[in-house]
Amino acid sequence: MEFSVPILSRWVSRLTKRNIFASVSRSTVHTGSASSKEEIEHESDVRVHEDIPKAPLYPGHIPTTLAQKVLISVGSALAAITDPFRDDMVAVFGETTGTLAFRELHKIMSNDPEGRQILRDRPRIHTSTLDLDYLRQLPEETFGHAYYRFLADNNVTPDSRLAVQFVDDPELAYVAQRYREVHDLIHTLLEMPTHMLGEVTVKWVEAIHTKMPMCSTGALFGAVRLRPKQRRDYVSSHLPWALRVGYNAKNLMCVYYEKHWEMPLLELQHSLNIEPFPRKQSMQDHMPSLQKSGLVA
Repeated sequence: MEFSVPILSRWVSRLTKRNIFASVSRSTVHTGSASSKEEIEHESDVRVHEDIPKAPLYPGHIPTTLAQKVLISVGSALAAITDPFRDDMVAVFGETTGTLAFRELHKIMSNDPEGRQILRDRPRIHTSTLDLDYLRQLPEETFGHAYYRFLADNNVTPDSRLAVQFVDDPELAYVAQRYREVHDLIHTLLEMPTHMLGEVTVKWVEAIHTKMPMCSTGALFGAVRLRPKQRRDYVSSHLPWALRVGYNAKNLMCVYYEKHWEMPLLELQHSLNIEPFPRKQSMQDHMPSLQKSGLVA
């Protein structure tokens, strides 16, 4: 079954227009004394109004009630599990289930010097704020050039990240948007490709750093979809490495990536306590020791 954000929104709106909460409240008014009726009627009105969405809090915001969020979460989760490459559904699921995580992330960023600066400056990552030609011309070993190469090799653009819509707090909405926009930068920083194994590996690091249900769900269900060889690599190297990075590295939401373009990638990894991924050694790598042992000429 195909889902999209507009369809889900219309679907939820039709359900809530039935005013279920008001119906339940009205059914309780006809019991008890007159004063009891007035008290219940007042409490019912409060409950009804509490479930009415507020006005938009920021451009693009779609106000929703708790009931609507639950319905949207379920629908987007089913769509995302069925097709993990439905970025729109993954995004909606992340927004509607991540409030507590966004709140905790905001606290973590507020307590970190670099994180505080990010919250104050509110930088955005898209083609109108990036000089891609500048990144292209940076030395190959720099983080900025590595990011440019990541975009070019995977044929992606910073503009592909959707705007946050369902987070009911402007400050937390920015945290959610920042997470979404630095995802490709985290791929670059961890030197992970965008195939399923690479995505699952990155999701484990993000799950530990953000505590977002969407990241944990993506890591768990994504691993189930791995091919046999990928699953062997996942268990033997990728998962253990991702867990070590997740628990040992600086929180990657507190990195002001835009200020590190000219920094060598290896130096940036070291400064953030990111362990280099254990690459498989080739025969050429072993040649010096083989020659020394006399096994080859």
